[in-house]
Amino acid sequence: MKVIACYNIKGGVGKTAATVNLAYFAALAGARTLVWDLDPQGAASFYFRIKPKVKKGGKGLLTSKKMPSDVIKGTDYQSLDLLPADFSYRHLDLQLDDFKNPDMQLRKLLKPLKTEYDYIFLDCPPGVSLISENILTIFLILRKTFALHLQNYFARGCPTVCVTCAGAGTAKPS
Repeated sequence: MKVIACYNIKGGVGKTAATVNLAYFAALAGARTLVWDLDPQGAASFYFRIKPKVKKGGKGLLTSKKMPSDVIKGTDYQSLDLLPADFSYRHLDLQLDDFKNPDMQLRKLLKPLKTEYDYIFLDCPPGVSLISENILTIFLILRKTFALHLQNYFARGCPTVCVTCAGAGTAKPS
């Protein structure tokens, strides 16, 4: 399983469009593909015409009351599934903070899916938060692909990402 995240601290730079299109082309090539819409606005869910709702919300996923495989929805495209957004994801940072290792929780949720999917694409919300730290931890620990959508705003976000990594003790700002 390869995990690919489109992340930037800036909103409106095309993260969702990039995620959806990359996932579509991976599935078109025959790869078993999942998109996880982590943005509470639910734009990736909207692209796939799936209601942005997760039963028991983000807290249910984090507390194992719901497994990711229980809430994954099929899309209109063969080999392409979606773990939809939920409006409760706006509180995901607060919920992650309740755990002993908050920066490891999304990684734990993805682990059981590694035999089900060739690619998991993460549509990340903008900003610097515990969610973004989880995204960085997934890639720095698992050494998977880390995709940043490159636009003019990327240069502004890069120093912040480096500082976040430095704070986790995994990289130093340049």
